Amino acid sequence: PLVCPLVCFELPQMMRSKKHQSKRRRRAHMKSETYVLLEPGKNEEFVSEEELKIRLKGWLESWPGEELPPDLAGFKTIDDAVSHLVRSVCELEIDGEVGSIQWYQVQVE
Repeated sequence: PLVCPLVCFELPQMMRSKKHQSKRRRRAHMKSETYVLLEPGKNEEFVSEEELKIRLKGWLESWPGEELPPDLAGFKTIDDAVSHLVRSVCELEIDGEVGSIQWYQVQVE
């Protein structure tokens, strides 16, 4: 079972016009530390929770512009923002022409 809806593992359309926001999707409780990660310009890949956190932190540390989106800027540290994203969100829109990063928790059997 998947936490967030995932119709297929094809990379979705990455160019979006929305700026500075992370999408909120309710997540069911699942005991899995494996995620499918979709990044702009890359194929989907299975990653551990720790690898997902490392990748998200990299995106936040190199965020285009001077500050993070308002919903992430309120956290004391980037690590806190990353933990929030992994725990509560499945998609992060990147400013400019980059697109979005999506991750879906999966149960590997």
